[in-house]
Amino acid sequence: MNDDGSNPTRLTTDCSFQVGHGNNGPQWSPDGRRIVFQSTRDGGDLEIYIMNADGTDSTQLTVHRGTDAAPKWSPNGQQIVFHRDVNDGVGAVQLQLFIMNADGLGLTQISGPQVSGSQTSNSFPAWGRGHDIP
Repeated sequence: MNDDGSNPTRLTTDCSFQVGHGNNGPQWSPDGRRIVFQSTRDGGDLEIYIMNADGTDSTQLTVHRGTDAAPKWSPNGQQIVFHRDVNDGVGAVQLQLFIMNADGLGLTQISGPQVSGSQTSNSFPAWGRGHDIP
């Protein structure tokens, strides 16, 4: 796409027009080279994927029975935070925050009962500048 919004380029071809399905929630990496997004492209629930900015080399980062969604890049582009249904899609939704390296490794839960003793959901994360988790 040009800077003025003209000449858009389609990056994904597997889509659904149902609400909550398909490829959505894209986030550019801080260096502009990659895009993280959520998708139901392999059937079932939402998972986290990453691809190059030109749409090539799409890779699934999460495999989980429940929803993994709302991915956001860390300011340095080395980590991704997102929310996950820790009830595995069974019963009431219980969303908690997780962080992983940009390659999908190092998955760590950073909120929820196992962390704070809370039974509340935590969702739709965002990063503040200078707040990378080591």
